[in-house]
Amino acid sequence: MIFEKRDQFPNEFMFHEGVCVSLYQKTHRHSPENKKDSLMFKNLVKEIKKGLDKHYPEANAEEMFAKFKEIEEDNLFWKDTKDGLAILATSERMELFILEEEVETITHVSNRFYVLPLIEYFQSAREYFLLALNSKDFTLYRCNKEEIAEIKLPENDPKTLEEVLGEEHTENYLTHGTYAGGEKTVFHGHGGEKDDSDVDLKRYFTFVSKYVEDNYINPTNLPVVLVALKEHQGMFMKVTEQPYWLNTIDISFSAKKKHDIHHQANEIIKQTQKRYLQEQLEKFGNAEAKNMATEFLSEIAKAAYESRIDTLFVEKGKKKPGVFDYKTGEMIYGEEKAYTNDIIDDIAKYVIDKKGSVYVVERDMMPVESGICAIYRY
Repeated sequence: MIFEKRDQFPNEFMFHEGVCVSLYQKTHRHSPENKKDSLMFKNLVKEIKKGLDKHYPEANAEEMFAKFKEIEEDNLFWKDTKDGLAILATSERMELFILEEEVETITHVSNRFYVLPLIEYFQSAREYFLLALNSKDFTLYRCNKEEIAEIKLPENDPKTLEEVLGEEHTENYLTHGTYAGGEKTVFHGHGGEKDDSDVDLKRYFTFVSKYVEDNYINPTNLPVVLVALKEHQGMFMKVTEQPYWLNTIDISFSAKKKHDIHHQANEIIKQTQKRYLQEQLEKFGNAEAKNMATEFLSEIAKAAYESRIDTLFVEKGKKKPGVFDYKTGEMIYGEEKAYTNDIIDDIAKYVIDKKGSVYVVERDMMPVESGICAIYRY
């Protein structure tokens, strides 16, 4: 392949200026639906060629179209698609994103990339961990909407309560050894007879929490769904240092229940993300009452240029033809049919670059009629 597959938001590449092609396509995971995806792609490429011929007839795009042709004719690629496809391309470089969610099928030919669909996609977690825990051992899974896959832990890492605590289960202190590919951690000490099993379990759960956090949560920032009996959930939540990333399912994990548990976990992640977005939108109302927010595009553009935007909300599908000048902060409006750039997309990119947050929101959730609003930093 002569293109680059990406699974992270294109923070630097999104600011490329020149001839930029943005392609978004709804695709399918299974036959027979996915057999038509390559034909749709071929038609989208034809649209792109028309756009280039009309707006950038001087563009040297032969290498770009050679890459498009290679993708079109790659049968293995089209057998392994998911719910959506996104491509950002220039005459020299092409980045491709396999998406876990559907995306509106569109093409965009301009001197800047159109990235709002990617902002929407990456604003919520498409992957998460599922931690299946009981009093004897644990299993960690990496999941997305369609798949749940067990993570094979390093062979030398302790996993069961017996391996973690060693022969002497109860003790008065907790020590940490090497547990990421190194020797087994064995705990030693002395404890009383009363509640020995609870003491052991507390220490074991402390180890599991730290192990998962250090080796999987911190490097990825993915959320976690905990699957455990209710009595184990309570103890685990007490010992973990990061309780906010844990959502729970009250059940003992088994292979027979895996499909149902995966479905429940997907729903938990979906609802958690929806609540989080609602919480962010509620902040707009509070900020507006203190003159710390606005819904007017001219004010948003000025605040973006001054790096004063903390959070930007954009209604899904909202566009404003024209250009946001990154050097001056000015907006140059264009006609709907004649202009290929989008001011709102430009501002969103700029806010992200200045470490602000951008959320693409369904119309029925937007707190204003203008389709765009922002909360100020100061």
